[in-house]
Amino acid sequence: IKPIRGMLSICQYLKDNNIKKCYIPAENARLATYFKELELVPLNHLKDLKKSDLKNISCNFPKDLNKIIKEEKRLELGDVKGQLMGKRALEIAAAGNHNLLFIGSPGCGKTMLLKRLPYILPNLDINQAIETLKIRSISQFSSDHILSLSPPFRKPHHSISYAGLVGGGKDPRPGEISLAQLGVLFLDELAEFPRNVVEVLRQPIEDHEVTITRANLTIHYPAKFMLVAAMNPCPCGYYLDKLKKCQCQQGQIQKYWKKVSGPILDRIDIVMELPQLDKNDYFELSDHEKNPFTSKKTKERITAVRTIQKERYKSDLTNAYLSKKELDRYCILSKNIQSLIGKYIEKGFLSGRSYDKVLKVARTIADLDMKESIEEKHMLEALQFRKKLFNTV
Repeated sequence: IKPIRGMLSICQYLKDNNIKKCYIPAENARLATYFKELELVPLNHLKDLKKSDLKNISCNFPKDLNKIIKEEKRLELGDVKGQLMGKRALEIAAAGNHNLLFIGSPGCGKTMLLKRLPYILPNLDINQAIETLKIRSISQFSSDHILSLSPPFRKPHHSISYAGLVGGGKDPRPGEISLAQLGVLFLDELAEFPRNVVEVLRQPIEDHEVTITRANLTIHYPAKFMLVAAMNPCPCGYYLDKLKKCQCQQGQIQKYWKKVSGPILDRIDIVMELPQLDKNDYFELSDHEKNPFTSKKTKERITAVRTIQKERYKSDLTNAYLSKKELDRYCILSKNIQSLIGKYIEKGFLSGRSYDKVLKVARTIADLDMKESIEEKHMLEALQFRKKLFNTV
């Protein structure tokens, strides 16, 4: 009997429909043990059904979670030199699950920072970990799939195809968007991705779902992910650099930015322009005891903010996913802040969607500050993270 892709989803169906016993391929046995409520019998061949001495596989869920957590090499946020504002933006994005874009010259540290994002995000709970494992098991069968409490971190190469990102094929499978469910989708060198591939992100970012339609079926895959990206400000990369002169003409720079459309940029909550490292940053000593931006300290602050959000919304909802009704309820602004925002709207710097984005980011900044209401300083910081868009789009 050949192994089955998506065995975890099948087990979930059996559990939801109160089916207690099932015969499964032997190679699927390891994945199926995560459902302790089921009585599962592994088979290597249908002839085994005639045997009277079939023994059920062990379905006892491990008590020690460390035994089932995938071990990964951890990257330390405190090892990144300088870029305090970049680290602050990363913390805010992780605390509220906001989409994030870093723009900067080659070597400024934007990719280094984003690669450390998974290690400051709160761990998944067991149900969430099983959900992400289901998607991985549907995408490609492997008896070596291990449950991981770390949020998924997918980083496809910029040569990825439309189907590779969205999913599909003759036998439709989830793409990178769905494999990033409850985690992070990292697009390095965003402007180098084909425009039609980047544009497909519009609907999943809004609806948190990917729909694949074929002649005889329609499949819906989840797509609730945090989009983070990095890009250079121009083709040569030195448009913002104070030391190296940019070799690009203005037309080349405009053409380069047109690879990333306005609607996509409008869906990104935080846009941070990273400067080139100062000479003193290179000699900065890594004193993790005094550094406020170590992975451990940052993760503790983010976890505390996620707990605040969970208690406020009575669910796993984060600030990035607030609906219009919830924004009106939890993001009440004073008259001074309304007047401040009004100036940006009058100048055309904020659309309806980007206004909501700024409001959500300000709510997260207030949570990090342990404040019940959004203050003017929180809103000013949130607006600062869209300054580059005011000058570009």
